[in-house]
Amino acid sequence: MVAVAEGTALRVEPVFAPPEHSSFLVLSGPVGSVDGGATDSSTLDRRVASVVDADQLRRRFCVIGEDEAGNRGAPQELTSP
Repeated sequence: MVAVAEGTALRVEPVFAPPEHSSFLVLSGPVGSVDGGATDSSTLDRRVASVVDADQLRRRFCVIGEDEAGNRGAPQELTSP
């Protein structure tokens, strides 16, 4: 996952590495409200970066990589500054 500061916002996006990671389930929200293993709350990444304004920072981002066969990896988490 890559997080890049852009002015007063933060751009966050998973990094694709086929064949190991060809799709991702993503979930984000305020710190303390996100369970990275809750795949029922996750959405399929549409390959568009998430942009978070400075007033919404202190967020937790969770991604679960999936290969072409549908095998899922362990949840990876990032907490914004």
